[in-house]
Amino acid sequence: TNGAVEGAQELVKVVLPSLRESLGKALHVRIGIHSGTVIVGDIGSRDFRRDYTVIGDTVNVAQRIQSAAEVDEVLVSDRTRMLLKGSDFLFGYSRTIQVKGRQGSLKVWPLL
Repeated sequence: TNGAVEGAQELVKVVLPSLRESLGKALHVRIGIHSGTVIVGDIGSRDFRRDYTVIGDTVNVAQRIQSAAEVDEVLVSDRTRMLLKGSDFLFGYSRTIQVKGRQGSLKVWPLL
């Protein structure tokens, strides 16, 4: 969890500005991070398209969080934030989002 958040923070604060400057392009991202169980492996067949991928409900929720993020924002789920207690990460005010296919709302936190 720490590694994912550190990587996201570095991407937004260091890598993107450097790429923008060197390429002269307005590159932007939206990042959503959720924690939980996933299935990892090769999907497809030996003879046709084959991808190494990650699937599962955790991945789907992370994608929904990513869709709710503002431009160049890192949003983490409440579950992920709880796992980061005691870390040096700073978060803004929480907000709630609706997640397609789920009842109720999900609390998310922007990484500062």
